[in-house]
Amino acid sequence: YVGAISLARGALELIETGRSLQAHGITTHVIGSADQEMQPAMAAAHTRGDIEWHGFLPNDEAMRIIEGATAGLSLLHDEPNYRHSQPTKVLEYMAHGVPVVTTPLPRAVSIVERYSSGVVVPFRDPTSVVAAVLRLTTDPELRAAMASNGHSAALADFNWDKDGAQFAATLDRWVQESRTAL
Repeated sequence: YVGAISLARGALELIETGRSLQAHGITTHVIGSADQEMQPAMAAAHTRGDIEWHGFLPNDEAMRIIEGATAGLSLLHDEPNYRHSQPTKVLEYMAHGVPVVTTPLPRAVSIVERYSSGVVVPFRDPTSVVAAVLRLTTDPELRAAMASNGHSAALADFNWDKDGAQFAATLDRWVQESRTAL
């Protein structure tokens, strides 16, 4: 997991998932700053060995850690702000060739299902998250296919190098149009 850590972002599910996966010899790496409410729980889970909590890391360091991971977790709760947001965490995992395990928020589901790049699990259900990770662990062909699909999709359809010039041109056009309207 890479990102801000809070209850609504699935912090308790991350801890429980990590505890359960540890029993299978799988380490759950959690990278990011925890909010004040979750900081003690994250520290305790790290001390117990349930998770490997790295705290905040610069993005390039965080992304190096996830390279080759079995799965990238996005366990957001069903909150109004998340229902229509672009799931950047999902896209980052895909760009790095990491299969996604995500909760069923509409945009995340749309992306993961369209590109066959991961598994959708129910909200607040660490047992399903563990089952998804174990499936990816025991089925290397499925994991490789999802990783490849996600990476290819990120390059083709979610690529700043490809889309950045068009975005900048659109902004420039808007600036020019606003100047002529004055």
